[in-house]
Amino acid sequence: MVDIGLVPGKGIGVVRILRPGSGNHLRGGWPCAAAADAFSFCHGTVHACGWPLKEDRVALTQRIKEANDIVAVVGSYIPLRPVGPIFKGLCPFHDDHRPSLDVDPRRQRFRCWSCGKFGDVIKFVQEFERIGFLE
Repeated sequence: MVDIGLVPGKGIGVVRILRPGSGNHLRGGWPCAAAADAFSFCHGTVHACGWPLKEDRVALTQRIKEANDIVAVVGSYIPLRPVGPIFKGLCPFHDDHRPSLDVDPRRQRFRCWSCGKFGDVIKFVQEFERIGFLE
């Protein structure tokens, strides 16, 4: 089981990774030493426990997106106000004086109409915190 969360000011956090049927071989919170390297994502290779890393990466990314509503995450960084079915706010990626950032809860996407930045909840945190996916 993977518990994942986006923590404002701290980025993406993985609380624990436990695989059903993986045995009781926890080392420092990871199911095994090879799982500690799971975030290196070896492009489809399989590590020592036999877990396919590429599929784990896709599943991890999907679980992060499903577990975090983009309006709540973006709203924890900047003030948002509802305008019809979307939310608007000042874009944090450029010097914005008029609300040009749209956050769409139906599509779980954001877009700034001035500077052109767009993406999902992960991309927003990466851009705002200036960090990579693995951080």
